[in-house]
Amino acid sequence: EEDLDVIVLAVSILSFEETVKELAPILTKRLGQSTGSGAKDNATISSSTLPLIVDVLSVKEHPRSVLLQLLPEECDILCTHPMFGP
Repeated sequence: EEDLDVIVLAVSILSFEETVKELAPILTKRLGQSTGSGAKDNATISSSTLPLIVDVLSVKEHPRSVLLQLLPEECDILCTHPMFGP
């Protein structure tokens, strides 16, 4: 849990929002620990302290909206398609 670089959310669209709701407090707690306090201080917060959050749902607007609404703003997100392959 401490050294995660990426979290891939590979769940159904029906359970996506609930999964993100369960993940958000964990990321917020990790962010608070990295700054040494629960307060957000722009001078000490770095998105490198949080993993990249990747979703692989076939639709994009719904997961993007949920991620932006529920996750800390310091999180980087990447919305991909399940058939995507670099």
